[in-house]
Amino acid sequence: MIYWIWLTQIPQVGPVLSNRLLEKFKTPVEIYRADHEALQLVKGIGNRQIESILCSKSLDKFKEILDMCNKKKINSHKPRFSLSI
Repeated sequence: MIYWIWLTQIPQVGPVLSNRLLEKFKTPVEIYRADHEALQLVKGIGNRQIESILCSKSLDKFKEILDMCNKKKINSHKPRFSLSI
């Protein structure tokens, strides 16, 4: 989950580029592990975006976000409910 948070918070990387990165690398973890040469293979990515990805590797801020979500019982799971007729 922390890598999903990381991916959404990278400066210069919006939803279109995030989707292209996911198409190429399949998971946020693999994007996180990618080096400069691998990132260059993504369609539409520029040097600014690559540098932003490579310079945003500290997960401390994202661990804090995840901890706050956990404390407030915010998660990515859909709520369970039943429909009564």
